[in-house]
Amino acid sequence: MAFAPGKSVVVLMPVYTRMVRECFCLSANLPQTILRASKSLQGNQHSRLQAMADEQKQTPFLSQADPEPAVSTKTWLIAAGAVVLLLVIAGVATLRKTPANPGAALAADANAAQLPISDRSMSEATNGAGGKSTYLDGTITNATGKTLTAATVQVSFAATDGTQPHRETSPLMLVRTRVPYVDLQMVSADPIKPGEHREFRLIFESVPANWDVQPPTITLTHAELK
Repeated sequence: MAFAPGKSVVVLMPVYTRMVRECFCLSANLPQTILRASKSLQGNQHSRLQAMADEQKQTPFLSQADPEPAVSTKTWLIAAGAVVLLLVIAGVATLRKTPANPGAALAADANAAQLPISDRSMSEATNGAGGKSTYLDGTITNATGKTLTAATVQVSFAATDGTQPHRETSPLMLVRTRVPYVDLQMVSADPIKPGEHREFRLIFESVPANWDVQPPTITLTHAELK
């Protein structure tokens, strides 16, 4: 069947016309499409910027430092107890410190005869510093009609070579307890009433090498009575 040129033009004209119309429609709507896309992109960008701003408000770059925790009352009490314990230990060490050697013999107190010392005994022990401590134990009796509130004694260690005795003067230290260890206190902490007997202990760290190892002489050089 032969193809007639005139008919093909008639057949194709509607097709070309539709294509031209569609291209024209696309050309006419293109600016609106681009505008809508641009607005959409701007909206998305604004949303992201707003989200970032909100996040910065919620989590600032430089946050405030957390306040320092307050020290509890229990911690303060423990610290105070430790300080008190150290003061007590220092006080006991001071009381047990060997007194200076005065050299000359001191006179006995006027009431010494009514405050007799008996039951003397000596002992030795190694101290914490690696040295040797000498203990002089005894008993003091209050035969006066008053309460003894303080007492000082002078102890004389005789020498084997006949030289001057080694003398030391010290407050009389009473035995407060012997268990679990010997604990000492001054007479003023627990005064001795009339007729009472009390044990005492004196501690020496510097007994001379020429000591004759005999019980030293104890002289009550000062007594306070009330």
